[in-house]
Amino acid sequence: MWKKKVYKKIRRGQKPTPGMKKFKVKKVTAKREICNTKWFAIKLNESLNQGEYQYPFSVALPPDLPGSYEQSNNSWLNDLKDYKCGVSYMLWAELIPSSTGKPLGRAGAPVAIMQRPNKQPQMNLEQRLSGPVTTWCCCSKGNADITTTLSADCVSMDDQIVISTLADHTNLKIDVKNLRINVIRKLTMNNGKGEVKQFVNKMWSGDMGKIPKCTQEAEPRNLPIKILDIPDENGPKHLGGAANAYTGRIQQTVTSQLLTVEYFINVCPNFDGTLCCAAKPELMIPIEILAPEQVCEYFVMEAPQEQPPADDGDDSDSDE
Repeated sequence: MWKKKVYKKIRRGQKPTPGMKKFKVKKVTAKREICNTKWFAIKLNESLNQGEYQYPFSVALPPDLPGSYEQSNNSWLNDLKDYKCGVSYMLWAELIPSSTGKPLGRAGAPVAIMQRPNKQPQMNLEQRLSGPVTTWCCCSKGNADITTTLSADCVSMDDQIVISTLADHTNLKIDVKNLRINVIRKLTMNNGKGEVKQFVNKMWSGDMGKIPKCTQEAEPRNLPIKILDIPDENGPKHLGGAANAYTGRIQQTVTSQLLTVEYFINVCPNFDGTLCCAAKPELMIPIEILAPEQVCEYFVMEAPQEQPPADDGDDSDSDE
């Protein structure tokens, strides 16, 4: 779901004219029923007396479900201040008597889903940043050549990524005053009607130091990035795990038709001088961040082995 508020100015003392509203809210919501499974745990000739009852069950979810993600409590200091979006799940239980077929009561609880990797994880992924460097008045300063290696391109929120760089600037006639490593998030929202909104935010930044001109490094520089050190102030508390260790931290990668959350490692050299006539060479390396099991396993549910639940196969889709 994503939502936008558009405000209209009303001068002090001005009376609203017919049709004028203080704000307009555009809301797009898409809902899909994943499964509808019925268990006949009580015989027709029995009745429920007052007391507590337990009915263990298990649910086989589709393997391609997008992961849970919510953008809430938006700060007025970023470009997502007017939007709310997310992929959320609810587990509902109903008590339906066979005599009427209508539910007597309904109870639900939020469930977090872990996104499965979209690609085969790679270890020690190597990328090369290479390109000409041109300063003011189209003065060529040679070529930048930096080899970057990621320890892994698919990690859990509990893990870390180690960035290694090795520069060969024997042909570069200008210093790199600092080599910045950024974690970039690209969030894409689609309302299903052709309207797409995309937001690119810098989530984290680190400095690997200065690289002198006309030099070739013999040893690589290393920069570890702990995923839990990357903040996300818009992350909701109910996805923070039992100890709230993940509240306000970066969230997982999500791939769905209406919402896509992607992350990149950005290698960006800042040169000593003003560049022109050509784009600054930089790298954008896609990575995947997966939610840990501590966040996603809200409940441990096991069906009785002697009498597994029967699935009636009634699936339905609905959009609102």
